[in-house]
Amino acid sequence: MVLFLEFTLQFCLGETPLKLVLVRHGKSINNALGVVSGRSQDKLTREGIRQAEEVAKTLDTDFDIIFSSVLRRAKQTAGIINRRLKLPIETRLDLNERDYGVLTGQNWDAISALVGPDAKERDRGLRYNYGPWGGEWVVEVRDRVLSFLNDLIVRRRKKYIAVTHGGIIMLMYNVTGKPLPAKIPNCSVHEFEI
Repeated sequence: MVLFLEFTLQFCLGETPLKLVLVRHGKSINNALGVVSGRSQDKLTREGIRQAEEVAKTLDTDFDIIFSSVLRRAKQTAGIINRRLKLPIETRLDLNERDYGVLTGQNWDAISALVGPDAKERDRGLRYNYGPWGGEWVVEVRDRVLSFLNDLIVRRRKKYIAVTHGGIIMLMYNVTGKPLPAKIPNCSVHEFEI
């Protein structure tokens, strides 16, 4: 899949790079509680709403479309950003956060007790497998990210913005070869030229 993606990128885009800006959603209730959200439909806190309002002021306005995960916290953030951008919003399942299965809603101490003491490091290092707990393997999430990128290539536009989650942003760094930042805070902005 990666070789196909690289070939398609070179063939379709030629000299002009595709620009993709990813924004992590604002602070959610689960973020405030210190538990993993995964696929939960938690909403933004007041601080998360303020974060989304602030990040909207910093974004360029020349995007072609805004994408959002279907999860509530991302859709809320995208809606707040879109008050300024005034673009069509397309929700995408492939931008959803990784699925933690029954580990959703647990803190990292509880997850580590079940998965192993280095669970948080494996999660950040993209070496996770939540399949035994009803969740996803990292390769499943990577396939979703590559599918999303491939769709962007086919659309032949040049500048996109997507509101998504920390796990998806980490994988985007991985598949594009950019160094992963030390942290991916709520409402942080991550730019990729492909």
